[in-house]
Amino acid sequence: MTTDSPSAGPSTTLGRKALKAHIQYDFVQANQEYSENGTADAQQLTSGPRSRTAIITCVDSRSSPEHFYQLKENDAIVIRNGGGRTNDPGAIRSLAIIQATSELKEIKVVHHANCGSLFYTDKWTKDMVTENDVRAPAGPYRDGCGCWVQAISFLPFCRKDDEASDDEIVKNSVKGDVEYLRNHPLIKPSVLVTGWFYNLATGIVEPVEC
Repeated sequence: MTTDSPSAGPSTTLGRKALKAHIQYDFVQANQEYSENGTADAQQLTSGPRSRTAIITCVDSRSSPEHFYQLKENDAIVIRNGGGRTNDPGAIRSLAIIQATSELKEIKVVHHANCGSLFYTDKWTKDMVTENDVRAPAGPYRDGCGCWVQAISFLPFCRKDDEASDDEIVKNSVKGDVEYLRNHPLIKPSVLVTGWFYNLATGIVEPVEC
């Protein structure tokens, strides 16, 4: 993983031109319709993923492997965190469990264009939480938030002087995250680790040479 100076100039909209207005979504009704329209064969849901593939990607709602890979139930395992970082302890924990309980042939590391991890730094995030502004959207955090946030690494993408664009920064983060997994003791040497860049504008998931 790169440890160069982090991205500069945090943005309150994290790369988006503007935050969309809040909408009411009826999750209960959506689930009811889903259950009535049929699901995958229950007998097919008792073993590991059919593709023997795990995908690590971002929590960003615009980056959805279930949609851009047209996945169905039990097609693949999807692990998500902010930025789709492989050095997140939760990602390693999940991958270790998956390998111990089922067969895994490939790990796809998928980062996406215009990711929020381009627009904040670790220090900025910790300062924002510690400040705990009561005027913030949805109000303040609970007491003690400052101590908790200092123990977390938020893993923003890192900028280098020779990188020409945000997309190049994201692609370089893919390379670093792939290398991290390829050398990690908890990832079996037999597992193929590949890197990918999701272009939000075209919907294409492009391979990144790693």
